[in-house]
Amino acid sequence: MPTRSYFQSGSGIGSPAEQNLVQQLVNEAIESYGIDMVFIPRNIVKLDDLFHEDTLSSFTKNFTIEMFVENYDAYQGIGPQITNFGFQLNYQLRLIVSREKFAQYIGANLPVEGDLIYNPVTKAIFEIKFIEDKNPLFPLGSRQYFVLSCEVFKYSNEDIDTGTDADTVQDKFANNGALGASGILDLFAKNQKIQDAAEGIINNVEANPFG
Repeated sequence: MPTRSYFQSGSGIGSPAEQNLVQQLVNEAIESYGIDMVFIPRNIVKLDDLFHEDTLSSFTKNFTIEMFVENYDAYQGIGPQITNFGFQLNYQLRLIVSREKFAQYIGANLPVEGDLIYNPVTKAIFEIKFIEDKNPLFPLGSRQYFVLSCEVFKYSNEDIDTGTDADTVQDKFANNGALGASGILDLFAKNQKIQDAAEGIINNVEANPFG
């Protein structure tokens, strides 16, 4: 039995007016209960053609857009832990963004993995790891928002010059900075001290096969 023409126009459930109504309700909910975040797109300066990954990136633009924090009560993830790679701060954040507002402010349909989100309230920077653009599954025949799965940004000598407070991460987490990429005291972030210590251990001489 075909779908009823009284409720559907032949192109699936939901009319354009109904879809627009749901979109406006989503926009209003995020504007009322969300937080103004700073979206910072990633610019790939040098692309590794073999592994198809960026070996050098820069962040020079910023866009303020409202986002709703889905896990508002606490960060997700396993939290602080000590691994073989040292101390890691694995905090995760899920953000809901209006499709209409993102296209209006940013000029793109979706962000990409690797872009940054700066929270002016907590002074924290998160990196987008995954974009859930299929959830919800077409209510009334359209999708009004998408969900960003983010993790604490691990600084790795990227050039950050956005004109916002997010730029301070470059001063704090640079090679010779006292703080690590997770924002805490991290001895592994002091590359110069490691290099100085290595010069007394490793030497490129014939008698040293590990030089």
